[in-house]
Amino acid sequence: MKKYDVAIVGGGIVGVTAALALAHTTTLSIALLEAKPVALPIDTNVYAGRVSALALSSQFILQNLGCWDVIAAHRISPYHKMHVWDEGSAGKMTFDADFFYTPALGYIVEDWITHAALIQQIKTYAAIDYFAPFQVQHVNRQAEKFVLADTTDQIEATLLIAADGGASGLRHYFNIAVNQMDYGQSAIVATVKTALPHQQTAWQRFLSTGPLAFLPLNDGYHCSIVWSADHGEAEKLMHLQMDDFQCRLEVAFEHKLGRVESISERQCFPLIKRQAKNYSLSQFVLIGDAAHTIHPLAGQGLNLGLLDAVTLAEIIAQQLTKNANFASQKVLRRYERWRKSEANTMQNMVGFLKNMFGTERKSMRTLREWGLNCSNQSTTIKRFLGKYALGLRDDMPLLAREK
Repeated sequence: MKKYDVAIVGGGIVGVTAALALAHTTTLSIALLEAKPVALPIDTNVYAGRVSALALSSQFILQNLGCWDVIAAHRISPYHKMHVWDEGSAGKMTFDADFFYTPALGYIVEDWITHAALIQQIKTYAAIDYFAPFQVQHVNRQAEKFVLADTTDQIEATLLIAADGGASGLRHYFNIAVNQMDYGQSAIVATVKTALPHQQTAWQRFLSTGPLAFLPLNDGYHCSIVWSADHGEAEKLMHLQMDDFQCRLEVAFEHKLGRVESISERQCFPLIKRQAKNYSLSQFVLIGDAAHTIHPLAGQGLNLGLLDAVTLAEIIAQQLTKNANFASQKVLRRYERWRKSEANTMQNMVGFLKNMFGTERKSMRTLREWGLNCSNQSTTIKRFLGKYALGLRDDMPLLAREK
């Protein structure tokens, strides 16, 4: 049996980030357990379907953990402007990086690139052992230790971290309740090529059936689209022939970037809001989608997860300097209070926007138009909203700050 201080179940972006953050800030021994085999190389000549909008705070995290240069060497897509407008009114809002004195508002990065850079970096830490595939089939608690087993290996650890996604098996095993709500929408994602350049701008139009985003990729003419639509509408869109879908997409986007000249295979997945009732128990903690999931309209899902990872590492590191029990419920509750508060705030903000823009009532259309235009003209409101979205607040963990 192999013994560790920490076992992290889930080797996705958030799980690997947690392992790196702990290895960077502590001397703990870490087992990183991933159910899937090591991923095969991806065709780098083709844009992958799944991308994330990384806030500046996430860039700082990846930079401070030694991964950003590797990511940039593949390809990143900075966006300097953001343009939001409403189908049902004349309301619109724009953001510009110059307004915040930053080089960009954020970066669109394919998830596989971020993950590959993180996996490459863990190889530089002797404190991290990476097990893939390792499918947790049994969990036993023995005194102050957990024993995890698959068909061939057993791992013993003092602290167990669940980074195993929205349908977390460990969360279920520990009977942690979840407040869950179907957003009533599914998200369609694909890569498109447009006739006009995207101008390094992130575009989002609020439709009555759900928001449509065009996220700029690095060659100037490709975008990743995220089209969130009511389930029935999404199903119809998925069944359209390619040419018909392309036409619907152009109309929905008001032809802002001209003709959509080509499009990749479409993927579709349901959107569900989840908030775990507890993020922690004694010696056990949830991070990332295992703790919370959110509508993609604000592009904050992965950013929240990365902040979970580095916040937990920071709190544990602080306790180790005091020779305290880093896996105690008291310590892990500090993490829970910090992160659950922000996740709640973001979920409430996103829910408010979804409900406000998802109705065609005249009174709401008028309110939307007034709200967007007023916010667009107010330096104070725009700076507050922007700093929150960019992750430039004063209460950020150390690894999420520029150095």
